[in-house]
Amino acid sequence: VGNAMSDEMHRHDMILAKEMGANFIRLAHYPQDDAVLEQCDKMGILVWEEIPIVDIVPDSKPFEQICETNLREMIRQHYNHPSIITWGYMNEILLATQRKFSKQEQIPVVKRTLNLAKHLEQIVKTEDPYRVSAIAFHGSDSYNDVGLSSITNVIGWNLYQGWYGGKIEGFDDFLEKQHQKYPDHPIIISEYGAGADKRVHSFTPQSFDFSIEYQQRYLEYYLPTIEKKNYVSGSTLWNFIDFASALRDESMPRINNKGILYENRSPKD
Repeated sequence: VGNAMSDEMHRHDMILAKEMGANFIRLAHYPQDDAVLEQCDKMGILVWEEIPIVDIVPDSKPFEQICETNLREMIRQHYNHPSIITWGYMNEILLATQRKFSKQEQIPVVKRTLNLAKHLEQIVKTEDPYRVSAIAFHGSDSYNDVGLSSITNVIGWNLYQGWYGGKIEGFDDFLEKQHQKYPDHPIIISEYGAGADKRVHSFTPQSFDFSIEYQQRYLEYYLPTIEKKNYVSGSTLWNFIDFASALRDESMPRINNKGILYENRSPKD
């Protein structure tokens, strides 16, 4: 049913998350239905809500104005939901920039990105001086290098070591280096996860094989690692359910299967 989900479906999703032990949810990557926030209010689930600024900041004044309007509307509409603790306004904003442009071409794009982030940060603090701001980064030091990491109150890291590349232990190494270099940065792991296809099993699970067993191994490494680090404030697994994704072409075309529930809300192993 896509974005025609009923209020009861939204409420049921939050109940399932609570039953699994979740007490914090990142609503990615756009404001959700009021029914979601109302249910989080009732059950005491903490919420990170954000507006959809992803990929690349274009050279466009109307784009900036729309971003500002989105942010103000989100805060004003949902200000009185006690479940919300964080306003977010960018996700992996340098990832597509780095893939599409040469280093020289990136300079004006990064400058626009910084200017927009600083402007939106001022709006957050004007509209709501009591909650913290956040941006979600992909696993690159470039966010520190260009200064994006010094703008928001909280840094979100989307980390997939052992899935899209590298060894799973690289997750621990990345966090340790970040904490050593920037000990005052409040950190949330805003994404981590591995795909799992119900048709795929393995006695020797390995990265990107989409076996149920590798997802288990992956999560059983990541979560205890997060819990041991007192400088990590929290984490949000990517993702709650398997969901449609138009450009995905993996074990299940057009599906991102990093969910810990299948799309019909039945639990994976």
